[in-house]
Amino acid sequence: MLLAAVLVACVSASEVADARQPVSLEVRHEGAQPDPAASVLQGVARLQLQGGDPRIGGFSSILRLPEPERLLLATDRGHLVDALLSFDDGGGLRGLAGAHIQRFPLSPTWSDDVEAMAVVDGRLLITTEGTARLPDRIITLDGPVGEPAGVAEALAVTGLGLRPNRGFEALVDLPGGGWLAVAETRIDGVFPALLHDGRRLDYVATDGFAPTGADRLGNRLFFVERSLSLLGGWRARITCLAVDALAEAGPLRPIRLAQLGIDDAVDNMEGIAVWQRGEDVEILIVSDDNFSALQRTLLLHYRWPGGASGGCGPSSHQEAEG
Repeated sequence: MLLAAVLVACVSASEVADARQPVSLEVRHEGAQPDPAASVLQGVARLQLQGGDPRIGGFSSILRLPEPERLLLATDRGHLVDALLSFDDGGGLRGLAGAHIQRFPLSPTWSDDVEAMAVVDGRLLITTEGTARLPDRIITLDGPVGEPAGVAEALAVTGLGLRPNRGFEALVDLPGGGWLAVAETRIDGVFPALLHDGRRLDYVATDGFAPTGADRLGNRLFFVERSLSLLGGWRARITCLAVDALAEAGPLRPIRLAQLGIDDAVDNMEGIAVWQRGEDVEILIVSDDNFSALQRTLLLHYRWPGGASGGCGPSSHQEAEG
């Protein structure tokens, strides 16, 4: 059984986070983001993030928290950044302010490559990507969601055949509690996914794409996928899947809402945050610059007008594999 491959380790409360502290985060508003071709989504705004602090960068996951609206950004070097979100009169993303940073409360014997975040039952869950010597982990943190103070529980996941640096890139909460984690390792044409109860599922993404982030709005799951090729450069997809699909037989086949490429000026898109504003669905995706001067940290804002009242789009939309 799959459950036999998931090892549970309860971690000492001595693992505590470093103090949260202000950090410089430069935000450059680059105007409106182009509308994706042949998509229900509209481009709204485009921001580029920079920081003089060497800890800023490598953003692999984002979460939007309401009241007040703020954004959590996880780095793949074990830091959590939070900042207040600001919007213009039309609801377009205008900037981030009041940024703070802290270390995730991780054991020094674990990988600190944090790749995904989700809020489950009021607690922050994260995934850390494994290496040749360290397992992938799904970690439940204690303390406020925006300021975790310790570790409540850690699952060391083995036996799924995940390759180093190809672990759980997407993590999302489910209605009524629980979670779904999707890995970036392609095995026999699909990507392994794991539910909180130990069930194994398969996620389908083809044409060179791989899942890198997830969020939930009601009974719909939204994913961001990425692809890199010599001729095509960076590409990204935004996809949607009904929660009910998790109980059906067969692999998970999300519906493609948008495919982004050179004309959309995307980068290494890894994180996604989704919420409802009126009748519209608002979507943010973020890129991971890998702490490289050759890449950028982009925060792109898209909108699905009227999307709050529908499912995952008209039947004419293609599956993400198409």
